[in-house]
Amino acid sequence: MSDAGVGEVGGTRMLTDIPERGRVVTAEAHAVYELLASTPQGLSVAEAERRLAHFGPNVVSRRQPYPLWRIALDQFTSPIIYVLLVAAAITTALGDYKDTGVILAVVVLNAVIGFFQEFKATRAMEALRQLATPVTQVRRGGRLTEVPSETLVPGDVMVVAAGARAAADARLVHAVELQVDESLLTGESEPVTKHAEALPDPEVLPADTANVVFAGAMVVEGWGEAVVVATGPQSELGQIAQAVAEVEPTQTPLQRRLHRFANTLALGMVLLALVTMVMGLLRGMALLEVFLAAVALAVSVMPEGLPVVVTVVLSLGVRHMATRSVLVRKLAAAETLGSVDVICSDKTGTITQNHMTVRTIVGGGFQVAVSPEMPLSCPQVSVAEELSCDAEDLQTSESLRQVLRIAVYCNNAEYGHDGSGRLTTAGSPTELALLEAAAVLWPELLRQRANNPPRSEVPFSSARKFMATVQEENGGELALYVKGAPEVVLPRCRQEWDPDTTSAAPLRRDYWLEVVRRLAAQGERVVAVARRAWPRPAVEADEVDDLVLFGLFGISDPPRPEAVAAIAGCRESGIRVIMVTGDHPATATAIARQVHLIAEEEAVADGGEDCVVTGAELAAMSEAELEQRLDRVCAFARVTPHDKLRVVAALQRQQRVVAVTGDGVNDAPALRRADIGVAMGRGGTEAAREAADLVLLDDSFASIYSAVKVGRYLFENIRKVVFFLLSSGAGEVIALLGALALGWPLPFVAAQILWINLVTNGLQDVALAFEPGEAFTTERPPYGLRARIFDRIIVLYTAIVGVVFGLGTLALFHYVLLTGEEHLALARTAAVTAMVMLQVLHALSCRSLVVSVFRLPPARNPFLLVAVALSIGAQIAFVYWPPLQRLFGTEALSVTHWLYVIGVAVAGMLAVELGKIVVRRGRWHLH
Repeated sequence: MSDAGVGEVGGTRMLTDIPERGRVVTAEAHAVYELLASTPQGLSVAEAERRLAHFGPNVVSRRQPYPLWRIALDQFTSPIIYVLLVAAAITTALGDYKDTGVILAVVVLNAVIGFFQEFKATRAMEALRQLATPVTQVRRGGRLTEVPSETLVPGDVMVVAAGARAAADARLVHAVELQVDESLLTGESEPVTKHAEALPDPEVLPADTANVVFAGAMVVEGWGEAVVVATGPQSELGQIAQAVAEVEPTQTPLQRRLHRFANTLALGMVLLALVTMVMGLLRGMALLEVFLAAVALAVSVMPEGLPVVVTVVLSLGVRHMATRSVLVRKLAAAETLGSVDVICSDKTGTITQNHMTVRTIVGGGFQVAVSPEMPLSCPQVSVAEELSCDAEDLQTSESLRQVLRIAVYCNNAEYGHDGSGRLTTAGSPTELALLEAAAVLWPELLRQRANNPPRSEVPFSSARKFMATVQEENGGELALYVKGAPEVVLPRCRQEWDPDTTSAAPLRRDYWLEVVRRLAAQGERVVAVARRAWPRPAVEADEVDDLVLFGLFGISDPPRPEAVAAIAGCRESGIRVIMVTGDHPATATAIARQVHLIAEEEAVADGGEDCVVTGAELAAMSEAELEQRLDRVCAFARVTPHDKLRVVAALQRQQRVVAVTGDGVNDAPALRRADIGVAMGRGGTEAAREAADLVLLDDSFASIYSAVKVGRYLFENIRKVVFFLLSSGAGEVIALLGALALGWPLPFVAAQILWINLVTNGLQDVALAFEPGEAFTTERPPYGLRARIFDRIIVLYTAIVGVVFGLGTLALFHYVLLTGEEHLALARTAAVTAMVMLQVLHALSCRSLVVSVFRLPPARNPFLLVAVALSIGAQIAFVYWPPLQRLFGTEALSVTHWLYVIGVAVAGMLAVELGKIVVRRGRWHLH
C-alpha cells in the first residue's frame, strides 16, 4: 500500500492531501482510512485536536456578508451617475453652483434609496440562513460521543443514522440498510442505497458513489459508520462552493441598457454643445459667451432625475415582489426577470413538490387515481376502467382495505401526531407515501397497526428489493405480508386476489405486467403488495414465495399544481422553460409530459424522449452541437453542476437572457453564472441562496412567473420615465436652438430652465413610477438583450413631442414679443409657463405608451394626480408670487395669455395621442 497522501504530524500518521472524488472509492484508499481511523476505537481527543489545527475547521467557506461600505459604494457605479458627476464638475467649474447642488442632491438621494433597499435584502438573507447539523456522533477514544460538526477532522469515525445529516464526506466502513437523500447535492429525488464495499470503477460521479456519504446528505433509513475523508472546503460541497466563487457574475440587461443609454446621452450632450457653439459663432457672439451657453444648455437637458426614478421604480417592484414571496437581493435584478426569455428550472422541489405521493392504486377489479391537485388530507378520488363507484364505495371496499393493510403493516416508516397534534414523520419517502394514502382512505388501519407489531421481519435491501413481515390477523391466524418492486414480487406470485369470489384466482401475469409498464410510463414508481397464509411466527428471505398478489401502488413526486399553470403562462409570454435535473431520464420525461414541457404532438410521436437529453449525451456533444440541439430540448437529465454551467453558457452565447432556478448545492454555480439566479428560500441550501439574485420565500415556481410579470411592468415604467424626461428636454432644446437660429432672444434664462426641470421632472417622473402594469406587456415576446430603452416607439414620440413643444413654445414667445421688446420678461414668463403646462399634461399621456390617456382611469395613479396639482400650484406661484417674481424675473400673465398657454399644452397632448394611434395600428408594442 502506497503512503501517498499520508504524512507525519505530532508523531501520528494523518492525511495531508484529501483524496479527489474518484480516489475516495478505491480499495487502497479504503485501507488508508482504516489505518488512520483506528476503527473501531476512533481517534483520541488529543489526535483530533492536532488534526483540527492542521486541517482547519469543518466549515464550507462562503462569501462574506457584503460590507455596508461596498453596498454604499455600488450606488455610485451606474453609467448615468458617471455622466451626472461629470456634469456637476462642469457646472462647478463655471460657477453655476445652483445646478451643481441640484445634480449632487439627485446623486445622493439615489444612493440613499438604493442603499436602503439592498441593506434590507441583506438583512433578510441573514435571517434566512440556517445552520447545518450542529453536532455529529463520532467515536473518539473508544467512546461514542457528540461533537460540534465544525470540529470533525479526516480520520474521525462518524456515525450516521436515520434523521441525521452528514456533516462531512466520509467513506463507509459499515452500513446496515442505509439509504440517504442526496437531492440537494445531486438533484436525484429518490433516496439512494449506500454500502461499504469498494467500487470496481473509481472514476464515478457523486450520484453513483455508493460507498461514500457526502456532506449535506440526509439519512432517511438505516445506520452506518464512516471514516471522514474530506472536510470543509475539501468536501464535495466545499468544491462546489469554490466553483461558485470562481464564476464571474454577469451584468443584468438593465445595467447593459443603461450603459448604452448613458453613452448615447453623453454623445448627444457633446453634439448639442458643438451645434450651439457653431450657431452662436455664426451669429457673432463672443467665444466665451458661446461656450458658456453651450455647456449650460447641454447640462440643462440632462435628465438628472432618471437615476432616482429608476431606483424608485425598482424599489417599488422589490416591494411588490416581496408581497408575492420573492426576495430581491439586488435592485437591478428586479427588472431582469422582465427580460428573461429562457428559464432553466430544477425539477425536485421546484417544479415538483419533493414529496413522494401515491398517485394510483390498482387492485383486483378496481383502480383508484388520487388527484395531485388536492392535498392528501382532502383528496379527489376517481375510479377508472374496471370499477365504477364513488369515494364512499371505496371506503367500504374490502379489496382496497386489504391492499392498504399490507402496505401499512409491511412498513417501517413512522407517521402520526405528537402530544400537541403536530404531524411527525420518519422513514423513507416511499413508505411515508403509502402511510399517507392510508391515513386518507382508511385511517383506522394506522391505529390498528400501532397495536399489532410484526412477529418477524425480512427488512428491505437493495439486493432483495422487497420487505416481508409476519402479522397476526383477526382470529389469531398468521399471514405473510410482502411489499416490493414488481419485477421481484410478481415472479414470486402464483395467484391474485379476486374480490368477486373473495378468494384467490389464477394470476393474469401479462395483464399485471402491462399495468406496471403503464404506471412506469407515467413516471410513477411501482410498488407491489402480496400476501399468503403463514404457519409460524418466523420467516426467512428465501422462504418468501407462492404469494397471492393483491395490488400495485403508483408513487411519484408530483408536479406543483401552480407550477403547471406558471409554465403555461411562461409559454404564452414567449418564455421557454427547460428542466435541468439530476434525476433519471424516465422520471424527467414523465414530469416534462405532466407539466406540458413536451408538446402533445411530440408525446404522440415518440413519447417525448427526443427532447430529453441525458448528462452522458451532453458530455459527448461539442459546443456547436449543443447550441444546435438547444432549440429542441425541453429537459436535461442526470446532469452535473458542470453540465448546468455548459447549458447556461450555451444559451447566453445565443444572446438569451437566462434565469436559473434551484435549491441545491449543485445548483449554485449555474445560479451565479446565469443572468439571474432564483433560489428557494424555504427548502434550499445556503449555498444556493448566496449565489442567487432572487430568493423565493415560498419555494413556488408560480412566484417566478409573478415576478416575471412584475419585471416587465418595471421595464415598461422605466421606458415611460425616460420618454417623459427626454421628450421634455427635447422641447426645451428645440425652443432654445430655434431662438438662436432665428436671431431671437432666448425664451428661457438659466434659472428659469432650472425651475422648469425642478417643477416638472422632480414630481411627475417619480409619480410615473407608481403606474400599474399593463396587460399587453405579458402578451408580447420577452425583450431579451435586443431591447433598448430608447427604441423606435420612444424615438417617434420624442420627435413628435420635441417639435410640438419647441415650436409651440416659440410661437407663444414670439406672439408676446410682438407687442414690443420691453415685454421680454412677460414673453419669457409665458414661454416658461407653456413649457411647464405642456410637460404637466404630457405626464398624463405618459401613463401609457400605447393606450390613450382618455381611456385610462384617472384614479388608478393618485400619486400622479397629486404631482400634477402641485406642479400647477407651483407654477401659479412662479407667475404671481412676488418673491418668486423677483427671483426668476417673471411677470403676471393675463387670462388671454393663459388661454394661449392651455391651447398649446392641449395641442401637445393630442400630438402624442396621434403617435399612439400609429403605434397601435402598427402593433409595434407587441414586437
